[in-house]
Amino acid sequence: MSAWTELVTAALIGTERQAKIPEAGLLKLQALDPESKVLGQAAALGLQRRAGGQVETTARTPLPSSPPEERPAVDEHAARRLGQILVAHPTLLPEWLLLAARTGRRAPHGALPALLDAGRQSRALRPLVLPLLGGRGAWLAQHNRDWSWALGAEDEGETAEIWQTAGREARALALRRERERDPRAALALLSSTWASEPPDDRAAFMAALSVNLSQADEDFLEAALDDRRREVRAQAADLLAQLPQSRLARRMHSRLAPLLQLERGHLLKRSVLRVELPGECDKSMVRDGLNPKFSGGTGVGERAWWLQQLVGRTHPDFWTHRWDLTEARIVELARASEWAGPLLNGFAESAARCAHARWADALLQERDTFDEQYRLLVAALPEERREALALRQLRYTGKHLPPGVALILHASTHPWSAELTRALLARLRALMHQAPDSARWPWQGLLTHAALHAPPELADEIQAAWPTQAPHWEAYQHLAEQFTATLHLRHTIHKELSS
Repeated sequence: MSAWTELVTAALIGTERQAKIPEAGLLKLQALDPESKVLGQAAALGLQRRAGGQVETTARTPLPSSPPEERPAVDEHAARRLGQILVAHPTLLPEWLLLAARTGRRAPHGALPALLDAGRQSRALRPLVLPLLGGRGAWLAQHNRDWSWALGAEDEGETAEIWQTAGREARALALRRERERDPRAALALLSSTWASEPPDDRAAFMAALSVNLSQADEDFLEAALDDRRREVRAQAADLLAQLPQSRLARRMHSRLAPLLQLERGHLLKRSVLRVELPGECDKSMVRDGLNPKFSGGTGVGERAWWLQQLVGRTHPDFWTHRWDLTEARIVELARASEWAGPLLNGFAESAARCAHARWADALLQERDTFDEQYRLLVAALPEERREALALRQLRYTGKHLPPGVALILHASTHPWSAELTRALLARLRALMHQAPDSARWPWQGLLTHAALHAPPELADEIQAAWPTQAPHWEAYQHLAEQFTATLHLRHTIHKELSS
């Protein structure tokens, strides 16, 4: 009888009736009682039996090989730099990806898992990662669900297949890429499955229509105003508000025409903007995106809140065409109105949504509220106007930064000019001579941001200009050295990817 059989017998008849408990091979257990000894021996013998058994095997079909690469990888210096960035300097990854894509080369194979993970975690990185994946990256995406967002990266013809078989993330990205290539084809693709899409998917796909938005999208968006999903309805209303010839735009015009009347001045009488508040927020207004529920805390009443939303969802060009006035003149009239707050906030909301540079410029001229809306208006400005606004504020003399500068610069993600960079750092050097440590805190995030957008070729010039003998140098030394180190690293990246 085997030891295993003896143990089974002892367990069945009980240890009180079994005189001898078998030993488990080479293992001698010291148990306080027979019951514990049986259990211990069973565990040991069970492990022995499993270790000596045959491993079950299943037939596996080998994976197909990845396709051959059509483009060479970046050189070894750039490849090593990418590894360094992925580990220690992730904020520099977008710039490296953008510069590498311009070379026409691809990322090294060893970096593909990290890049695919980066794209999984950050949707903003995906358009930058995709051009560098090559055939191997697309192949990897086919075999890892976490990386499925990159499906079809190398083959434009795969969009239809991805749309039918892939998950939400991959489909949303494929739809966005198709909108960039052929907006009408992308709309047709979305329309073909729209009725059967789950609500969460419809909300995710609607955002892609912001790419190359045009009047051709109006019928689809108008129908989406009646979608059962609130997020879909809201997105449709936002997109239609950007189309000045849409039916939603005409409905807004008819609602506002009797509420805002311009009395033109003559001789000594000045022009006046007469404002009447809406009497209700009816179902048709709610369908067009207005929120009827007044939450308070805005400094205005319920009817003024409705007016602000009506103006905010009306394309800003409507007013310049209707009254044949410049944006600056309309803003001036609104400021003089009894309802200046709702009007100006509505104009600002509309200008930001439509990224209307002239309206944004006019609204920013004398705006003294530095909030999220201010940042959105700044983002609507072209780069040169944004920099001009920042330079004007940097000329303000004082120990502390003007409150709007940080908002302007944080909204400026384009490559900065040398003039703007030098003006900003001149203010910082002045603070090192005259300001106490309390003036340092606004610079921490600002310098980190500036280091990513300042011209990297200024690294040596900036390093040489730091006033290391200034009274307050030590308070700012770490910030300054970190800024310069980032600029030097960016300069190296530019050189490696331009050769």
